[in-house]
Amino acid sequence: MKNVVVVDADAIVAQTCVDDPNHIKAVEIAKKLSLREAKLVYPITAIVEAGAFIQRVLGNGRLSQAVMSSFFYPHVLVYEIERRDLERAVRNYFNSLGTKKNTVFDCIVAAVADRHDTKEIFSFDSFYRKRGFDLVTGV
Repeated sequence: MKNVVVVDADAIVAQTCVDDPNHIKAVEIAKKLSLREAKLVYPITAIVEAGAFIQRVLGNGRLSQAVMSSFFYPHVLVYEIERRDLERAVRNYFNSLGTKKNTVFDCIVAAVADRHDTKEIFSFDSFYRKRGFDLVTGV
């Protein structure tokens, strides 16, 4: 698939939360991706991770529910994780001895990008660059 971008939880949070340091940049990137007619793929794990972060860390249960509900629309491409995605994530990307910031959730996003044959990820996390992916921060 061409023009596919996999979206990570931090990009979902940044677009949603006006107090996020990357909010303005994330909204601009989203607009540029829309103009480019990029096909955005949201791994279900990234959606759940973003919702949990907004609820637990930011303490905003209502916003968390609104964000999670926004993915119910049929035009939003929610990618459901399969066993082989988890296996690829753990085998190819997960390092339990690495930094605590790079979790298996990040590894799943990378595996989903592999499945969609794309190197583009909408995230602000340097983990992906270190693994050979391109961040769409400069779209």
